[in-house]
Amino acid sequence: MRNSTISILLQALVTVLFCFPLSVKAKIDSISFIKIADTSMKMPGKNVLFAGFGYNPAMDGDDVVFYGKSHNFTYQAIYRSDGSTINIEADQTTPIPQGIGNFQSFGLPDGNNLRSAFVARGSDSQEGIYSVSSGQTNLIVDLNTPIPGGGSFRDFGYPNLFEDQTVFWGQNTSFQRAIFKHDSSNGLAVIADVNTLHPSGTANFTSFSSPSVYQNLIAYYGFSSAGKGLYLFDQSNSVLHTIADTNTTVPGSTNLFTGFTGQNDIHEERIAYYGNSSNGSGIYLYDHTNQVHAVVVDSTTTIPGFQVQFIGFRDPVISKSMIAFMGFGPHDQGDGIYAEFGEGIETIIQVGQQLDGRTISKLDLESWSVDKNRLAFYAEFTNGHKGVYLADITLIQEPEEEIPLPFPALVILASLLMTLGIIKAR
Repeated sequence: MRNSTISILLQALVTVLFCFPLSVKAKIDSISFIKIADTSMKMPGKNVLFAGFGYNPAMDGDDVVFYGKSHNFTYQAIYRSDGSTINIEADQTTPIPQGIGNFQSFGLPDGNNLRSAFVARGSDSQEGIYSVSSGQTNLIVDLNTPIPGGGSFRDFGYPNLFEDQTVFWGQNTSFQRAIFKHDSSNGLAVIADVNTLHPSGTANFTSFSSPSVYQNLIAYYGFSSAGKGLYLFDQSNSVLHTIADTNTTVPGSTNLFTGFTGQNDIHEERIAYYGNSSNGSGIYLYDHTNQVHAVVVDSTTTIPGFQVQFIGFRDPVISKSMIAFMGFGPHDQGDGIYAEFGEGIETIIQVGQQLDGRTISKLDLESWSVDKNRLAFYAEFTNGHKGVYLADITLIQEPEEEIPLPFPALVILASLLMTLGIIKAR
């Protein structure tokens, strides 16, 4: 009996201690901005200038993976740059794997583990998701790929990568969306479709969007008569969790969420997402280990350097050290890219600032644009030029504060010591 009591107390103590939030805090020391490509540069292998880029360059370790095009889309390609050299991943001279002819157009890419993936199209309505690794172009899925369980594809969303895994939404010829995963060991698999039961057990999902993947976890937005929300599928045990939906109270508020839009992002067991309510909107963080939500930034947060509050946000991205996002102010005040490192919201770059000797007129940061302390983004300038840039951020680590044990842990610890006879009750 005594051993059983000790075991129970030890388990309770560990649970309380590990659920007690500890965070590593840091703040920006300096930021170096590196030009990856802009419209004053010639396209690699072509005697023409870049005319534009995709809004969401992706980070893959130290590399930036991005889409670029010439005037009138005459030339377009997927590129990879280490900050000094731009290499072509795929262009209009690349043969379509298991298809006919060469690629003709491309969607926005993602990159991970020195592999890139993108939606691309060819002649005669060819369309699919393809990957490039070590110079080899491979087919992930195309319109000729059978859907597991039956049916045919008619459209695909942008892919997200983690190592060998590729996740995406696909739509069948009946205009029904589903979440899919592909890897080299198991091929194509359905993660969720219209036959998937909502975690409440009251209805099936009717549609999906914006999947992201990290290790065994796949997050996505789902819609059903039971509500709309953000959900997390754990591949290790095939359990589907609700992260937040329209029945969830907004962190730090008494209001319920009313909707979720844009892209979510996941790193380890932390998921960053955008949500709105009757009181405004915000970027929120869900810790799956402890099953707790936190506010990163919301409509009550003052924009750094301005005397006004944020009125809107878009597409958070997360790495081990930061959560970054696009933030917007009233009348374009304070529009820019911001990040949180544990010490509050800090500015990465804002519209109106000087960059590369030019004044910024527009910024964009979208899905999967961060890796560690590096962030890729798109910029437009008042002189008409456009470009892809990399922010290399140096942080100052804040000294860790001594955090006293929470009261429940003290009670459990005292009970454990008394059970062991180390201390005695009076």
